[in-house]
Amino acid sequence: MRGTTKPLIVVALVFILCSNVLPASAAQISVEPPFQTVSSGENFTIDIYVDPEGNETAGVDFILRFNSTLLNATSLSSGTFFSGFDTYTLGEGINNTAGTIDYGELIWPNPDGAGVTTPGTIACITFQAIAEEDVVSELCFEKVTLSDPEGYRISTNISNGNVSVRAGVCGDVDGDEKITMFDGRQIWMNLIYGETAYPIANPWAADVDCDEKITMFDGRQIWMNLIYGETAYPLDCCQT
Repeated sequence: MRGTTKPLIVVALVFILCSNVLPASAAQISVEPPFQTVSSGENFTIDIYVDPEGNETAGVDFILRFNSTLLNATSLSSGTFFSGFDTYTLGEGINNTAGTIDYGELIWPNPDGAGVTTPGTIACITFQAIAEEDVVSELCFEKVTLSDPEGYRISTNISNGNVSVRAGVCGDVDGDEKITMFDGRQIWMNLIYGETAYPIANPWAADVDCDEKITMFDGRQIWMNLIYGETAYPLDCCQT
């Protein structure tokens, strides 16, 4: 019995020791929300969100790339990830010529070797959509570095984002930048005689009831909107 017990104790001790040195999961950094739809000319905001996943984190540094012909970055502000600590800010910030956001924060001074393990937002970025046609702009991390209080790099998974920009005005079916009875008529004639004879310049703007298809009811909605107003007959093109 004694010969059997001793090997079991050794195995148990090895298991406990190995359990204590298992590395934490990879940290996460992501664009939040990961996807959104905006209209051309609209301002919108994204957050850069960090989840340390149990890793004590004392520094975050990233470069986010975007298409500067479609989006214009207008502001960059610090988030609450390092709230309660003195921090040193890194990076050149917004560069609309290059289409980059270069930003970072480091707990400094840090005499106690402190770090953060609670998820939070490291930065908030506001853009204006400047695209003149329906497009999708990716928001991609070009570089990410998370570090622990001793300066060692933390393994990090990244999640990029994208923004769909809708050009035009909801209800402007023929693309003349205004909403008239002709827009409602264009939908009806398109459905009867086809796209060649009566083309729809902006399919997104024609789906005014947001049911993800273009029907006679969309044409009727435009007419009723012009007659009875937005409250009774709203034009609600899909934005998601």
